[in-house]
Amino acid sequence: MMKSWIEQPGHPLVEVARDVDKLVLTQRRFIYLPNESDQAWVTPVTIEIFYESGDSQQITALMTNKSTHVDIT
Repeated sequence: MMKSWIEQPGHPLVEVARDVDKLVLTQRRFIYLPNESDQAWVTPVTIEIFYESGDSQQITALMTNKSTHVDIT
């Protein structure tokens, strides 16, 4: 996991979008100036989901690609 953080420049910016009953997580290199990059980091992500009933659920995922889908049902 650390190799992707140590051996390449920059840091990931993880964006999240909801698609019905799943979350789509996409990562790209955080950079101030416009720049296209195909970099990807192995990134651990923890998501806390809160339901209307007051219950909550914690989901842990490991992003190994530029995009990952997480089921939230």
